[in-house]
Order: sequence, then structure tokens, then C-alpha cells
Amino acid sequence: MVSSKMFKKILIIVAVLAVALAFSVNMFSRKAPELLRTAIERALNKKVVIGAIEYQFPGTFELQGFEVKEKGRFEGETSFFADRIRLDVSPITLSRKMLVVARLIVEDAQIVLRKTGAQLTHSLSDAVRRSSAAVNGQENVSGREEGPAGLPLRIRKFVIKKSHFRFIDYDAQQEGFVMQFDDIDAEVKNINLPFADIRTSYRVSARMPQG
Repeated sequence: MVSSKMFKKILIIVAVLAVALAFSVNMFSRKAPELLRTAIERALNKKVVIGAIEYQFPGTFELQGFEVKEKGRFEGETSFFADRIRLDVSPITLSRKMLVVARLIVEDAQIVLRKTGAQLTHSLSDAVRRSSAAVNGQENVSGREEGPAGLPLRIRKFVIKKSHFRFIDYDAQQEGFVMQFDDIDAEVKNINLPFADIRTSYRVSARMPQG
């Protein structure tokens, strides 16, 4: 049988571990929002603006007023905006060398893709170019300062609901030829940047406004 003295020691150890765990969770909860914002900026190599972040332990984030802004020629222009985004993120990856998003859900987002000089610019464009450069053994194909080293990005499931897409072609018209699509519903699985052998699959539906 466990003696009374030994039982008290076990209780003390358990209490200390519980306090330490609670303290660690509290500290991580405070740091997690900034860790996530920094990780997203490094993964996209774009300026990211987030109005507010709600964090639910261990790895769920609700982002409010999420916006991706461009650099270079389209400095400060928005390429992606959503009032609210939900992400399920592996918390361990926030302090490691890859951002892994298990599930990303966005509704009523504004998505903009710009074409100029046969080059496409969008929220993931720098990450895609970085991936292509890595495959081809090149560096910094964007031709501008990269800042901190880019962070590899993996999104296992990306769900888009009732969103809006605008394609602006500056090659077709100087002021930009615009095509708009509304009511976009999409589900994309296994987005990997840099590119990986895992197959990316998707299904998309959209409506083009009339008139």
C-alpha cells in the first residue's frame, strides 16, 4: 500500500505539474496570435493585417478583418480580404520551420488576381514563385527584397464559401480589363508550397454577374 507520506508527495507533484501546465498554456495563449500573424507573413511574403485574433486552445484561431496587401508595383493594394476566417493550426508549427493549417474556412471573401507582363499577382503569388525557384534551383525570382526567409506552407483543407473573385488584366487594357465572379464555393485539399509530391485536388463553382 502507498503510505500517507508518499501519497502526499504524489499529490504535491501532481499539483505542481498542473500549475506548470496551466502557466504554460496561459503563456502560449498570449503569444500564439502574434506567432500566427508572423508565420502567415513569412509564408506569403506579403503584408498581413489582422483586426483581431481569438484563440482557442490548442490550435483554433478566429481572425477578424484579415487582409493581405501587395508589395512592389501594386504596393498597398488588397489581394485578399475577409471579415472572418477560421483556422485549425498545428500549434507546434508556429515556432518551427513550416506553417501547417489542418483546415481553413473563409466566407464572403474578396479575392483579387492581377495580371501584368504575363505575370500573375495574388495573395499566394510570392509563395508560388518561391516554390518554382526552389524547383529550378534559382533564388528570389520576384526581383525584390524577400526579408526574412520564407516559411513553407501546407494547407490540408481550404474551404471558400459565397466569396467574390476579381481578375484584372493590365496587359489587355492599360487601366485593367476586369472580370468578376460571385458566389464562389470551393474546396481545395493539400496545398503545398514549396510544391510536394502530394496531389492537390479541388472543386469550384461560381457565378458570373450578368450585364
